[in-house]
Amino acid sequence: MSDSPIDLERIQDATGGDTEFMRELVGIFLEDAQLRIQELHRALIAGDPSEFGKTAHKLKGSSANLGAVGICSLAKDLEDLGRQQRLEGAAPVLQGLEAELVRVESTLTQIVAGAA
Repeated sequence: MSDSPIDLERIQDATGGDTEFMRELVGIFLEDAQLRIQELHRALIAGDPSEFGKTAHKLKGSSANLGAVGICSLAKDLEDLGRQQRLEGAAPVLQGLEAELVRVESTLTQIVAGAA
């Protein structure tokens, strides 16, 4: 099994092998993921577990669609905390999610460059 943070088969299925569409999808995902992480921080600071869980759910879905399996897993953990109306322990998971996004961004950049 690969140590890649991206399931290549999933991203290829999502884009149908269309290189231009892949670039567009990757750009949208990375921009959206950054916004969702900012929203997660705001909800955490505000002490709003409902909003925290909803935002994590959105990030979980978009990362699953693109094959970002680590982000999807961490977002699910955050979503579960929000659904349980708990924010205790969320900060370190959110930090892990941010670190995983750095890995994903690097890998996606390489994938897109290789698809050129």
